[in-house]
Amino acid sequence: MRARKVRYTRAAQSDLAAAYDWYRAINPLLAERLIDDLRGTAERISSHPHSYPLFLGTCRRARLRVFSYFVYYRMETRSIVVHAILHARRSPGLHLGRAESPER
Repeated sequence: MRARKVRYTRAAQSDLAAAYDWYRAINPLLAERLIDDLRGTAERISSHPHSYPLFLGTCRRARLRVFSYFVYYRMETRSIVVHAILHARRSPGLHLGRAESPER
């Protein structure tokens, strides 16, 4: 199976920016580790998108390995669309409206 391109909606980019800024305020190296952790998770999702469990409907979620965040995504024909990157303690329901939105 060929790896699919991972795309991030504006909402997911906003989630990541908020998390990055929070960790950067604590320690810039933590913020960079967050990006590295997300990058590794995105590569695993891209290569093996069916490896992660269905969460609701066609939405799947993958947990970052180091940080307590989930990546919520949908598979499309040629790509993976990440619609939320949320801390594990946040309500998973926050991603629901985003999953159905065609926003890019």
